[in-house]
Amino acid sequence: MQFIEHAVSKDAPSARSVFAADVDSDGDIDLLSASEGDDTIAWYESDGSSPPVFTERIISTNADAASCVFAADLDGDGDVDVLSTSVVDDKVAWYESDGRTPPSFTERVITSTADGAVSVFAIDVNGDGATDIVTAAGSDNEVAWHENDGGSPPVFIERIISTEAELVSSIFATDVDGDSDIDVLSASWLDDKIAWYENLGGDPPGFVERVISTSADAATAVFATDLDSDGDTDVLSASFLDNRIAWYENQGNPQPTFLERTISTTAELAESVFAADVDGDGHVDVLSASLLDDTIAWYENDGSSPPGFIERIIRDDVDLPEWVVAADMDGDGDTDVVSAARVDTEVAWYENVGPDVIFSDGFESGDTSAWSSTVP
Repeated sequence: MQFIEHAVSKDAPSARSVFAADVDSDGDIDLLSASEGDDTIAWYESDGSSPPVFTERIISTNADAASCVFAADLDGDGDVDVLSTSVVDDKVAWYESDGRTPPSFTERVITSTADGAVSVFAIDVNGDGATDIVTAAGSDNEVAWHENDGGSPPVFIERIISTEAELVSSIFATDVDGDSDIDVLSASWLDDKIAWYENLGGDPPGFVERVISTSADAATAVFATDLDSDGDTDVLSASFLDNRIAWYENQGNPQPTFLERTISTTAELAESVFAADVDGDGHVDVLSASLLDDTIAWYENDGSSPPGFIERIIRDDVDLPEWVVAADMDGDGDTDVVSAARVDTEVAWYENVGPDVIFSDGFESGDTSAWSSTVP
């Protein structure tokens, strides 16, 4: 697969996080970013063209050292709201969309006591039909969820899951054990730990920690999906000091155990991990962003049992890439890639143009020097 780079913004200082969602409900995919250097949460409106052009719209400039951005319908009114964490002001906030075209947003603070707030995720944790929020506060070593009370606008009640994820850096939530409720996962830096927290049910649910690994040296990111197509949820991690992208194969037990498998040890200072079917072959591939080698890469799933992964470089000149996600940005049915880069101050997307071919002008599809575009 070959990719053409398109810059969405070159003015996102110390861009830390990016998220893809249809923010304005017009049928195409927009982007959101959190940039630490200017304390900004922004969204970039797609015009729906091919390739799309993006217009930057500011949501907030008072997320002090913005660290993460996410999007979900938090108030159940059918439009997309935005969430953020910011490290210096210890804040988790949501921005209520007014549903207009384009939408405006009203900031609502969920908490300002999440010490070193670094990661946020939205999902219905307790199965009551309202979207709750899961957060990670690195300085508190804290993983928490915030229960949506279903009000208009909703109020969120903090409930602690763990205070033993040492310098927690990333969280994710999904059904890990196949019992139809939502479990939570974390990656934590100081204890090199990848863990999941089993939802025990109840109202509100309780959680018990289950350790997957303590050998992810300075764990920076966690993700979960079914990588080997056997019907259960596997786990992915990125770890900083061992340059490693790893996956943990769910063995399918009622209380799952995991077999650790390495995808790469050459993602130098690995920072982010994501999973999607990049090449459209029905197998879930893996993506990473790594700081020291300035690389956005994907790892092709070969479909065997267990799958092997072949590294493919998308770009190796992205200056300190912090985050990678995948989405169909141009509506053509294939999976594109999006990144946020700290030193480049850039949010960019990489258009999937399919297998390598020769065009009539003599350029190969992989020759991005002739194709790269910059959006003002």
